[in-house]
Amino acid sequence: MHWALFLAAIMMAQVVASPCAYAQTDLERAQNLDRCLSGKYPSACIHEWLTPEEKKNVEAAERQENLNTCLTGRFNALCKKNLLTDSELKEVLAAERAENLRTCMTGRYPSLCDRSQLTSEQLLEVQKAERRAAEF
Repeated sequence: MHWALFLAAIMMAQVVASPCAYAQTDLERAQNLDRCLSGKYPSACIHEWLTPEEKKNVEAAERQENLNTCLTGRFNALCKKNLLTDSELKEVLAAERAENLRTCMTGRYPSLCDRSQLTSEQLLEVQKAERRAAEF
């Protein structure tokens, strides 16, 4: 009995690992297209199921979602900077510096503060904030 479950699990893993290994239904294709067009989960999108026109639209959605994430300045590790134009990159770097300054100015998370991004005036203010935070 255990072997049957084991073999079923292996076969299922192969289908999941290779989404093109089986013919998708209209419903699965529509659900995949919706997921892809959100741009939020590129790794969950089965790009092989998309038409050339859908691929163009999905690429644009993924780029826009990436830009939205990058412009928060908060999720540097999730931001794919290689997808940004030069002007978008400048905006994103400014957003990252602003978010870093906000984090630093709380004084509560010195290890999260990237001091290399601070001006000398900002560094003095951050040091004051850290001293105030340490008092509590």
